[in-house]
Amino acid sequence: MSEEAKININGNNLDIKQGQTILQVAMDNDIYIPYLCYYPNMKPYGACRACLVEVEVNGRKMTVASCTTPASDSMNVVSDNEPVNDLRKGIVELLMSEHPHGCLTCHRAELCGPQDICQRHVAVTDRCTICPKNERCELKDTARFVELDMTIPLNYNRRDLPIHVDDAFYDRDYNLCIVCARCVRVCDEIRIDSALTLVSRSGVSLVGTSNGTSLLESGCEFCGACIDVCPTGALVERNYKWEKSDEEYSATCFNCSGGCDALVEVNKSDKLVRFKGDLSSPSTKGQLCYKGKFGYDYPNSTSRIKKSYFKDVFKLKSFDNQEAFSNINSKLNSIKPDEIAIIGSPRASIEDNLGLLNLSKKINTDNVSSAYLNNVNYFETLYKRNKFLASSDTVWNLEKSECNVVISSNTTEDNNFLSLPIKKASKENSKLIVIDSREIDLTRYAALWIKPAPGTESLVLNTISKIIIDQSLEDKENKFQNLDSFKKFLWKFDPIKISKITKVTEEELFEAAKIITDAASSSFTFGQDNINSEQSEDYVDSIINLAAITNNINGEGKGLYPTFNGIGTANFFQIFKDNKKSFTTTNDIIQKIMSNKIKALIIFGDGINPDELSSVPFENISNNLDTFVYANHLKNKFFDFADFVLPTKTYAEHESTTINIEGRIKKSPKMVKNVNDKLLSCVQICESIFTNKIIDIINLKKSFIGQISNDGKNLNKPNLNHALSFNDFKVDDHANDELFYLPGRILNRPQDIEIKKEDDMNKISTELVLSIHPKDAEANNLSNNSIVTIKDKNSTFELISKIVTNGQTEGFIRSTDYFGRMVTDLESSNNPDFSSIVPRLNFKKVKISK
Repeated sequence: MSEEAKININGNNLDIKQGQTILQVAMDNDIYIPYLCYYPNMKPYGACRACLVEVEVNGRKMTVASCTTPASDSMNVVSDNEPVNDLRKGIVELLMSEHPHGCLTCHRAELCGPQDICQRHVAVTDRCTICPKNERCELKDTARFVELDMTIPLNYNRRDLPIHVDDAFYDRDYNLCIVCARCVRVCDEIRIDSALTLVSRSGVSLVGTSNGTSLLESGCEFCGACIDVCPTGALVERNYKWEKSDEEYSATCFNCSGGCDALVEVNKSDKLVRFKGDLSSPSTKGQLCYKGKFGYDYPNSTSRIKKSYFKDVFKLKSFDNQEAFSNINSKLNSIKPDEIAIIGSPRASIEDNLGLLNLSKKINTDNVSSAYLNNVNYFETLYKRNKFLASSDTVWNLEKSECNVVISSNTTEDNNFLSLPIKKASKENSKLIVIDSREIDLTRYAALWIKPAPGTESLVLNTISKIIIDQSLEDKENKFQNLDSFKKFLWKFDPIKISKITKVTEEELFEAAKIITDAASSSFTFGQDNINSEQSEDYVDSIINLAAITNNINGEGKGLYPTFNGIGTANFFQIFKDNKKSFTTTNDIIQKIMSNKIKALIIFGDGINPDELSSVPFENISNNLDTFVYANHLKNKFFDFADFVLPTKTYAEHESTTINIEGRIKKSPKMVKNVNDKLLSCVQICESIFTNKIIDIINLKKSFIGQISNDGKNLNKPNLNHALSFNDFKVDDHANDELFYLPGRILNRPQDIEIKKEDDMNKISTELVLSIHPKDAEANNLSNNSIVTIKDKNSTFELISKIVTNGQTEGFIRSTDYFGRMVTDLESSNNPDFSSIVPRLNFKKVKISK
């Protein structure tokens, strides 16, 4: 399409962008053409025909669907004349024959309330006023636009289908479905899940689940994309579904490091009632995950901490904030600075982490960490080599990769929107290599799944690099100054030897090298799930070196995509690093508490799972503390053991600034009023503990953002160099004969899933079974289908289960659970902040017994 190409729509000469349809040009220029099956970012479908327009080309007129017809130069389009309107009206009347329309054809619809008596005798169940999507229904908007008559020629026959309210988070009422197939298509085209499909019942097309009758059987990831695209009330969120939005805000989801953009609806009662994907976002393109779509409403919780407390003998008693800080400061003043520790929230904003910097300087302690910052070397190496902590390119650049390599990162659960372009690329003939010993959901899409012993990932990656160089397949254009030294370094990674240590076959190592070098572009998405801090420098170096020698550092479909645990973790590291303030890890703080080197602990608990903070039970940790200060908005195990409790604001109750995984700097607005005037932000708490002022946080924030960003909107990302970096590496140190327990979790394996009803809700009842290699079973005197107990070395973990002797790898005990079971457990937990307690798939070294 040339730059001069123009189309005329309703008398307006408009520019045409490459590949646009008539409808897309109209939408770009605020010309309304009704549509029901089309939706941005999905392929044109042309099913509803509500978007019909009259087109004249070379003197010939025709009526076409504007959503499927490409816009072309000199095309003359009319969307609003009598022939088009009559035809469109007839089409909408056809739709009305399968949808309740008594209100849609009534001139009094805007005046009626749900308690009013309908003078047209429309059944209560068929009235718009009792539909959860009333006033946000696209079908209603379309009916108004085409001006339907009071009566239509076709009768409405209710389908009398059961309303599905027995799956997690949302309801499905297919009596209201117009079969536009948006939900089916978004699930297939964007989410690459295919949990929903079109089914035929008595010769009629309807929407249904792709397997069984439950979403749990069909592999739904409960992202809510189908709800957001549904033009009627057929699919709705269960909570707040009757609530009407009064205000809408553009905000950020704080529930993982993705930092997804969302549109947040707030009602007149100042409650958050809905999170929707933001279609205008270049990062997320209208998509959220189960944490963002359904895990947002903890600010509404009636169990909020609304005032300060102190422990009086065994009971917590309330007092005002001023008295609270007076008592906290009195306690802390009696403790040496190096005996005081601070643990920050993984959801911390830039302002919050600057507050922690301020507080740690005032106390003069280095015992400060972000809750899930335990692998400092991972961050150190990334920051040293890349100079920033974010992906090297946009997330959607992954969609253009001919080969995606995912290493030690459960992206579908922990950084969901990263997985979307990876899955989409895999569907469109890109090769996916997963290097992870656990069975995560991305393994279902993988062309090659490599299962190394945990901690040996760097051996696998360096061996792949050696194979590439041995076969002279490396990029020849880049002249590495230390290439000869790197080749000598790689000599020790003999594929035969490495195969024995890592438990990865030689064939898999050579196949991975071939896939990467055959691809014109490869990208590397990686995390730290199976990596400890001592291994992290070699691990990160091995990934970047492999990307460098194959010329996959920069460019279309190329790049490095590190993942983090928590949106605040990376900016905590950078803030403390740039301000030359020492800090430590959460594990180190816990170890010092248990060895009586730390006597006071301050925890900012937003988003922290008490059971995931440490392998040591928190009851044992608290018993070793003289003073424990807990600041959060919800009660949990920390609350029960606290000496002092401080009430905090949530993300919705104050303005904040974050950096998402792409490196976009985003401001999230205040969306609701504070529950009361006693709630405190993290910054206010940090300023009130020890009243001496060390840092002007407002100015430091401006300075920090000015250093990391030229435009205040995006991190500065210097061009990544292709220098090779490596250290002395003792291959034999990675040999390990211990048994590893490797928990996995996937969306779907329909042939194995069994469903039962529990409290009228669908639950997965399939038994969790362990798998072990026959040789390991023989060595431990185990028989097939026997009941065993596995424990870790510290006896902090124990699992009793049936075991089968069909394992493929010696030294591994596997289990694979289902995402659907986790989701239903989270929903039924009654935890207002369920996204903070998502169980992570942590491997463990174990012993097994009958």
